[in-house]
This record gives sequence, structure tokens and C-alpha cells, in this order.
Amino acid sequence: MIDWTYNARNDLAARINRRLTQWRMAAPVITQIERPIVSFTFDDFPKSALNGADIVERHGGKASFYACTSMAGKTGPYGEMFDADTLADLNSRGHEIGSHTHTHLDCSISSPDEVLSNIDLNLQSLREMGHDADVTSFAYPFGETRLDVKARIAERFAVGRGVFPGVNHGRMDRSHLKSYTLDPSQASLDSALAGMNSLKEDCGWIILFSHDVSDKPSDYGVTPQAIETLCQRAVDLGAVIAPMTQAAILAGAWSK
Repeated sequence: MIDWTYNARNDLAARINRRLTQWRMAAPVITQIERPIVSFTFDDFPKSALNGADIVERHGGKASFYACTSMAGKTGPYGEMFDADTLADLNSRGHEIGSHTHTHLDCSISSPDEVLSNIDLNLQSLREMGHDADVTSFAYPFGETRLDVKARIAERFAVGRGVFPGVNHGRMDRSHLKSYTLDPSQASLDSALAGMNSLKEDCGWIILFSHDVSDKPSDYGVTPQAIETLCQRAVDLGAVIAPMTQAAILAGAWSK
């Protein structure tokens, strides 16, 4: 059963732990990125996120979609959620399907074994829905994790994505990559654009994440116009617009 109203802890201790977890690397890699990379990612994910896929494709790229399989076929705060046909459509178009646990598990308060068991159920459910491609990318629900969980994610996946903003370059943790949130606010768009503009001086990998994509998005979604603006900025910068695993390979952060 999905608790659509669950929010991760935000007390002082939890905030300190998030920072410590971000700073302590479980899978450090040194990258030398010669051309800017931009990745668009969509969490959970509602069917309206396919609007994002359409826009990214028009700009010559592909995106990553993190499936929380217990949400499949349901209707939640983001609207109607993905189903087997959605997975097949995205896969046939060259987009990446990633893991987001089965129950949208808070990985900061669960043991590594509990997290991996939940991920196994997620991957099994994806297979039962007809998705037989390798799943090599993971996103932490709520962006929450711990060092011991990150280490296990690094063993299982090419990349793990968090929610702390920033540019990925130089020495980075491939099990806890930085990303910019996209929500309906102008502030989130401005922050993402500022990060992208920094690539002109210091080449790196920018990751963006959201949920639904519509003209009237939820508090966790984004408008098509914002995705369009960011895609065009990526093109203007000469960036590669790539899904997460491909981007990690391009950045030299992972190899098959």
C-alpha cells in the first residue's frame, strides 16, 4: 500500500545526516568530461511524464524514468501512473527505465538488506510487466539514503541519484549523484538554468528531476515550457542530452 502523504523527516538531526551522507562517498570516481552532459529524469512516474519524453526527443535526446512499481496503474497526486504499455512505449523509443524501489521506501531508515529486498521486488515487478531490459540506474525515493545503503547500491547499479543540487564533475560519488529539482516555481527553473550556465566555464554533468509534466503540474511536477527551455539551453551549450547510464559512461564514471 502506498502512503501518498509520507514525507521524510526534516528535523535538525535528519538534515545533518543528509549532509554527512552526501559528503561521505561510497563509490568515488574521477571524471574528465570534455563535453557538457544533461540528463532529464522523472520519478515514480505518472503518464504525463511522457510529455517530457516527447520534448527531450525533439531536442535529440533521451531521458530516464524511475519506476516505483507499487504505483503502477494507480492514480495519485501526480495523476494517472505508468503501466505496462507506458514502459513498453518508452523502452521502444530508447528511453531508460530505472529502479525507484517497489514501495517508495525511505532508504535512510531501512537496513541495506531491506532496501535490496524492496529493489528486488521492484525489478521482479518490472519483468512481470514485460520490461526485460537491464535496469542499471537507481534513484533514492525522497532522495534519502545512508552510507551503508549507498555502498550496496554501488554494487548493484551503475549510478544512484540523489536530490542535492549541484554539478557532477571531477571527483564524484556515482552512487549518490547530485541533481536539480524541477517544480512549478520560477526559482527551481532559475536554479537549474544557473547550473547549466556554469557548464560554459567548468564542463560537467547536470541532472534534472521532476515527476508529472503538464500545463498545470502538481507541486512536484513541471510545465512543458520549462522542459522546453532547459532542453533548448542544453542544445545551445552543445551538451549531450543523455539518460543516466549512458551519461555515466560518457562521463567516464562507469563502464559496462
